Amino acid sequence: MMHGNCTISIDNRLFTLSEGNIIFIPANSVHRTSYIGELVPERTYIEFSKDYIETISQTLGKNWAEHNLWGHILYIEKEKREKIDFLFREIQKEYDIVDGYSDCCIRQLFQYLIINLIRLDRNTKDIKEFITNSDNKINQNMIIAAKYIAENFKNDITLKDVASHLNLNPSYFSSKFKAFNNIGFAEYLRNIRVNHAEWYLIETDLSLSDIASECGFCNSNYFGDTFKLVNGISPSEFRKNNKPKKAEN
Repeated sequence: MMHGNCTISIDNRLFTLSEGNIIFIPANSVHRTSYIGELVPERTYIEFSKDYIETISQTLGKNWAEHNLWGHILYIEKEKREKIDFLFREIQKEYDIVDGYSDCCIRQLFQYLIINLIRLDRNTKDIKEFITNSDNKINQNMIIAAKYIAENFKNDITLKDVASHLNLNPSYFSSKFKAFNNIGFAEYLRNIRVNHAEWYLIETDLSLSDIASECGFCNSNYFGDTFKLVNGISPSEFRKNNKPKKAEN
């Protein structure tokens, strides 16, 4: 994610991504993305075959990709993204050239990109390394907050609960959360719940009452009102318009 926030479902697993997050989606998996907030998000998307990382897998072992790539959210700190952005641009240049050397260059650049992503992923390092100044501490707190919300949105959580989890003053946390995400806590939580509800409406046959419960809404009426406020249509209409029709025998 270059800018903005989103939720993405990958084979029935749900992830929440923010600016600086990178996720690898396995081939042939069923995935769907929903965006959070009013800002227009920006993301970079690269599609590649498994042989592009075959050399890395052979060198680092068969389980390397499973542990470090598929279904694993990487986070690249803002001040360290310049190198990653540069590699993305170089790959794009080679893709546009299309000569006898471009495929070889793309493969080499892509493998270099992967290794750098793993090296820079702050989730693979001791968290203490990143709490060295106020900016990094604020960023780290916001990432922890997003993770806490993603894991607990089904429950009756409040801004005070998240602030307490971080040992922060609620007012201070509220202002920093809004500055970091360009959206207030209540709206962020609401959109997370609605985005997950959209997935349930399309991918399952659960009742509206069950979906409301699964997504943290106190009752189906409140769920319906909130959903319509965000999407302009009711959950039932959304399901009717978006759920794939079953093939007739």
